[in-house]
Amino acid sequence: MRYLIKKTGSAIITLVIVSFMTFGIFELIPGDPVTAKLGIEADQEQIEALIQEHGLDKPFIVRYKNWVISAIKGDLGMSLRFDEPVTKLIKDRVKVTAMLTILSLSMTIMIAVPLSIFIAKYNNKLIGILTSIATQVGMAVPSFWVGIMMTYFFGLTLRLFIPGRYVSVDDNFTEGMLYLFFPAVAIAIPKIATVIRYLRNAIVEQLEANYVRTAYAKGFVFKGVMYRHVLRNALIPVITIMGMMIADVLGGSLIIEQVFTIPGIGRLLVMAINNRDYFLVQGMVLYIATIIIGINFLVDLIYHWIDPRIKIETL
Repeated sequence: MRYLIKKTGSAIITLVIVSFMTFGIFELIPGDPVTAKLGIEADQEQIEALIQEHGLDKPFIVRYKNWVISAIKGDLGMSLRFDEPVTKLIKDRVKVTAMLTILSLSMTIMIAVPLSIFIAKYNNKLIGILTSIATQVGMAVPSFWVGIMMTYFFGLTLRLFIPGRYVSVDDNFTEGMLYLFFPAVAIAIPKIATVIRYLRNAIVEQLEANYVRTAYAKGFVFKGVMYRHVLRNALIPVITIMGMMIADVLGGSLIIEQVFTIPGIGRLLVMAINNRDYFLVQGMVLYIATIIIGINFLVDLIYHWIDPRIKIETL
């Protein structure tokens, strides 16, 4: 319970700091929402009306307080560019990004875990060298470059999908999932390499532990030892990596969604930045930060649950 309270407090403090920085950064950058909305040729009446509408004539701390209270209620303000609630714009786009994230992480787990077990089982010097080279290359390859190559080869050459013509899964499930498959692969490749690199090393280390020798001496076979004991202990450091990967996928979606013309929150954020849509950028940054902080909070709880060393330290 003490660990839960500590982590909850830490998450709340982090979120408050992020919200303050998100709101405050726009006080420092050049330009203002009024000019972005009306342009430099707007008359004084229009300017004053917009200032009063958004409460821009109030002190910074008052505006921040009102923004936080509204955000807690689910109101992130109005978009200057689209003239719609920020919450609605995010809600309309988040489903696509969520599907892309889930698909890419599912690929990562389904491919990386079995491969790591296989490589660790037949571990030798040659396999270790080849694995190290392959994972280094995979981790070094940018997702956007993989996405561009896949767009050229699978889209323009083989015509398995039409680049730039996104199909929603609500309109056509098969075509929609096929379109999302390729950007998901582009995102997953560096993640698969990362998980294999860490998980393979962790499994090899666990297989050399005394408790594994004892299990073999008692008659357990490799499969039983792996899935009942080794994998659970080896997954402990990988869980932390997976938590960071989710944040990385959300960040990577900014570029991948641009490459594949996917109408997700990443593309919406890029559009908001290009259009100097201050309120939309603020709302989206806070929304994404809340998701990342929430995921890290859950990862900490899972880490605490599966790792007895953490439990002992918190007693």
